[in-house]
Amino acid sequence: MNWTSLDFLVAGLVLLVVSGGALTVVVLVRSAWHRAGLAIAGLTAIALFWVNGAVGIIGSEANDANALFLGVYGVGALGALLSHFHARGLTWTLLAMAGVQALIGLIAWLAGWGADGNAWPRDIALATGLFTAGWLAAAYCFHRATRI
Repeated sequence: MNWTSLDFLVAGLVLLVVSGGALTVVVLVRSAWHRAGLAIAGLTAIALFWVNGAVGIIGSEANDANALFLGVYGVGALGALLSHFHARGLTWTLLAMAGVQALIGLIAWLAGWGADGNAWPRDIALATGLFTAGWLAAAYCFHRATRI
């Protein structure tokens, strides 16, 4: 893979945002479950961004259908803002993100999007399952944070 200047810029921005977010979490959040939920959600979000941008989930990275995964981030951003980052609201937000992730994978599979890829539909099923599991794991952590 040949990285361009833009690739390095985006990677640097992602690392800057993640490290700043991690520092903020360590300073402001006291609940271990809440911290774990934020960490898992953050890592899942980074992995989705990286995988989708580097190789694509639906076919190759050039497949326009991969842009649908931006909707997962939209749901997350809206839910986090509406819930003021409180654990109960984040639980529901992460459950919604998992649902959107799974729905996009299901639609892609049913519509045959990415069928020209080498490992279709395995790639879509595997990626959808892994990212959905990440969102669900984070939701579980936030749920546990509400019970403490």
